[in-house]
Amino acid sequence: RADRLPAYSDKKMVQAELDSQIAMLEAREREFEAARLQQRALHLSDRQAELRDELNRIADEQLQLASELDVSKQKEHHHQRLAARCRRDLEQLEARRGELAEAAQA
Repeated sequence: RADRLPAYSDKKMVQAELDSQIAMLEAREREFEAARLQQRALHLSDRQAELRDELNRIADEQLQLASELDVSKQKEHHHQRLAARCRRDLEQLEARRGELAEAAQA
């Protein structure tokens, strides 16, 4: 029995050392995983900022295009009114010419 006690004690010490090393490796693994996740979070944050900038650029472009479309519609409306007025003036001139032609014949 005295022979087994030191061997048993050595086994306990070896097991304790192994448990300690396992715990240390597990702690390192958790630290590594935390660092990896932190890097991933930074990358995603950077990507999110890039996408937000792109979205803002697109929104600005949409506003610019909407403004240009509005100006174009205003010009089109102005041209339509101008064309209608020109048609009326032409009709009036043709009517007046007809009146003058009748008066000249009379």
